[in-house]
Amino acid sequence: MADDESSSRPPRLEEGPFNRILGATEHNWCRAVESGTGITVLGLLFCRSVNVGVFQCALDAVLARHPRLLSQLVWIEPDKPAFQVNANATVAIQELAHGDDDREDWLLQTIESEMNSNPWTDRDAPVPVFFARLHRLGEKSLFVIRVHTAACDRAAAAVIMSEFLHRLRGDDEQEGKDGDGVEELVSIEDAIPRGQANKPFWAHGVDLLGYSLGSLRHALLPFDNVEAPRRTELVRASLSLEHTKSLTKRCVLEKTNLFGALVAAGLRATTIYKQLGNRSEHFAIIGLVDCRNHIDSLSRSTAGFYHSAILNTHHVNQDTGFWDLSRRCSDSFSNAIKNRKHFTDMGDINYLMFQALQHPNLTPSGTLRTSLMVVFQDVIADESEEETKHTLGLEDYVGCASVHGVGPSLALFDSIRDGCLHCNVVYPAPLHSREQIRKVVDDMMEILKSQHES
Repeated sequence: MADDESSSRPPRLEEGPFNRILGATEHNWCRAVESGTGITVLGLLFCRSVNVGVFQCALDAVLARHPRLLSQLVWIEPDKPAFQVNANATVAIQELAHGDDDREDWLLQTIESEMNSNPWTDRDAPVPVFFARLHRLGEKSLFVIRVHTAACDRAAAAVIMSEFLHRLRGDDEQEGKDGDGVEELVSIEDAIPRGQANKPFWAHGVDLLGYSLGSLRHALLPFDNVEAPRRTELVRASLSLEHTKSLTKRCVLEKTNLFGALVAAGLRATTIYKQLGNRSEHFAIIGLVDCRNHIDSLSRSTAGFYHSAILNTHHVNQDTGFWDLSRRCSDSFSNAIKNRKHFTDMGDINYLMFQALQHPNLTPSGTLRTSLMVVFQDVIADESEEETKHTLGLEDYVGCASVHGVGPSLALFDSIRDGCLHCNVVYPAPLHSREQIRKVVDDMMEILKSQHES
């Protein structure tokens, strides 16, 4: 960094392993979170009352291994955010009581409430990137973490959950797995191997033009209410063990994968909802790649944001064959990764996201919708032992992030637990209604089930 930039900084921020200016992708997520997209929430529901001190000890041990999560977000200039960690930083768990009304939808409503709680809209003062709450309802305990996506993506949240459960169980085996337990806090741009993100300047221009012109023809789900203030809502769905096993086996036989099947199911369900028949429309799909799998210098357990987006467009009608569509989705995504587009196009996708935020009128009806659906390349496989869950009284858990700012109509957070496929689908409301998204998600699940029956 240039000397004149360094000398102009306030003395409260010094470059070091725990303090640095944010990279371009992290900076973009700061803008997105201000708009309402990227508030990551993980909720663990226990069927018994747990003392807050037990949770606090486990959380302190986990955060000691992930110093980035002890950061504060600081704006050292009007448009220059940074991570800052105080030497004695801690995260105190806030307790909230909800009475004794054991509502069936309490978990869902609490997670939605957390996703719509945004402390990161104020640039005037440092704000922690990580918050923790313990919600109590009767004898049940719901432990929730809410974290800024620039500091913790979905893969990192899954690691935090695993380590937290191990600590609750009193298991210290994971201590020191990452050397001395302190992470390198580099941005994704600085972690990319030299030369892997290179692309000629003219190619950036051509690709940006292609992305921009392509977005003009992208179709979406019908909007329900474009005027009212937005919030993120959640619907959940799952497949049985039998259906999940059959689907994964069939994916292998059909030379595709679960990512392709989920995207194809979402596209097919959308064509059914819109009653397209043989009339085709173009739909934009964002696939998220965990770049830890492609960067040797990064540990799989490193907290931070290390995902990259790949944008693909698919021309689909109601008669499009499911497995043909699944192969098309998985192949186009795999080819993009082979061509390093998750690295070379990172800046282009960031720029398009920034332009959507700066000029909402360029998006359909000014809604900030940039794609139909976001799907992760890799499913989160829950490797927690059933005995551990039973011992701790873990009844259920939910992981997802808000999308009511810039983003898709649907974002799908999938996981495999106890051999069953679980999907948490978030969407901006009332831009889309719960009934509308419930219908689309139910159709997705039926489409996936029907592949088992066929």
